[in-house]
Amino acid sequence: MNNVSGSSSPGAAQLAEYMAAQLRSTGETADAFKTGLRNTIAQIDAGYRSTMFMYRVTFYLGVGLVLTAGYMALTTSERFFPLVFGSVGALDLLGFLIFKPAQQLQASRATLAQLQAAYFNWFIDITNWNSYLGDLGRRNAATFEERQEGVSATSRKHRSHDVTDR
Repeated sequence: MNNVSGSSSPGAAQLAEYMAAQLRSTGETADAFKTGLRNTIAQIDAGYRSTMFMYRVTFYLGVGLVLTAGYMALTTSERFFPLVFGSVGALDLLGFLIFKPAQQLQASRATLAQLQAAYFNWFIDITNWNSYLGDLGRRNAATFEERQEGVSATSRKHRSHDVTDR
């Protein structure tokens, strides 16, 4: 078996150069993906912690306002401030229960995880295609144009199956 880089034809040199560039590009993309994924996870975690802290503070503030209103209503002759504190506290608690911010936050995290999984699967497919093409190149199994057309035909075939399956 001839190695592409050991061959003396101009097409083989072009292919070897192309494959080396693709390998570098794939490595850079993988590194960027891993770094981006780590950064995204850190941002999600920090955002989740701070948001949950704010939700807790808001909930306990509502409870505190309702309790303060009850205490003021029993111990003072003032009626306006207990009414205001009780109303604001009750609205805060109702808003917390009606709008369900914690569940929405969890749903957005789940959606992001699905998006990252889909992107990661796409990246693995691209990497597998690069490996396949590299293997064909090392074995001199086909010319560069034949391999390029084979990948395009396979992609068209998969797309046509996706459309007919729907």
